[in-house]
Amino acid sequence: MKRVSVIANSCIAFVLVGLAVVVFSADLSGVFLTVSAPMRNGHRDRNAVAMMVVVDGGGAQIESLMNTLAERGAAATFFVNDAFALRNMNMVRQIAVHNEIGNAGANIGDTHTILYGILGARTTLFTPPNGSYTRGTLRTAESMGYTTIMWSRTIEQWQAVMAGDIIKISPSEVAILPQILDDFLTRGLSVQSVSAVIG
Repeated sequence: MKRVSVIANSCIAFVLVGLAVVVFSADLSGVFLTVSAPMRNGHRDRNAVAMMVVVDGGGAQIESLMNTLAERGAAATFFVNDAFALRNMNMVRQIAVHNEIGNAGANIGDTHTILYGILGARTTLFTPPNGSYTRGTLRTAESMGYTTIMWSRTIEQWQAVMAGDIIKISPSEVAILPQILDDFLTRGLSVQSVSAVIG
């Protein structure tokens, strides 16, 4: 009886150790997978900065922003989510004529599908909503062929901007944009899309 108990206990211990290994391995499965960190700036050796517009509504402000960019020969990347894209399909197409469209959807796949349906082309840049992300977010974006973008400066920090910076602006901040673009031009900095500056 004692021998049976020892064998039973040994079997139970073996099973428990095996389960622990499986669970521990599953928990660590993502830890050792490499995932690219978000890009926060482009080439520092070029006289260019990137403007990323995080679209949170404001149709009239977006049109004003696009006009201001066009008047100064500048371009930007407009990051939109699925809700905005579905409500403003024509505006998304209009933005894409002279600027770049990026994905800012909480559900990367859904927003990707919607943008592809509107534009007939793949979007390749992703920025996390509100700038918040996990390794899982980065991994999902990368698996879908996206480069994840974060900003190195906000528009309020415009006086500290240097070549290669990616500058975040909201459409609601369009009123200060002409002064800032003129300053950049005086400093010899062109304002381009994110892809142009990181490419």
